[in-house]
Amino acid sequence: MRDKWYADNRDLVKWGVLLTLAERYAATHILQVLYYRPTEWAQLELDGEQAPLPAAVIRHSRSC
Repeated sequence: MRDKWYADNRDLVKWGVLLTLAERYAATHILQVLYYRPTEWAQLELDGEQAPLPAAVIRHSRSC
């Protein structure tokens, strides 16, 4: 998993399929194993100058 993909539309599809299969086959558990690969975030460009994306923004919106 990459930070930038956490809880995006693909997760809605993935968990929708898993829940439907679990209900259909009476599964009582779904085990998720997180394979984490940190993302290197792109720099912001403000008035022609490069600036890092603030860590607080990343923590708030992408913390798993």
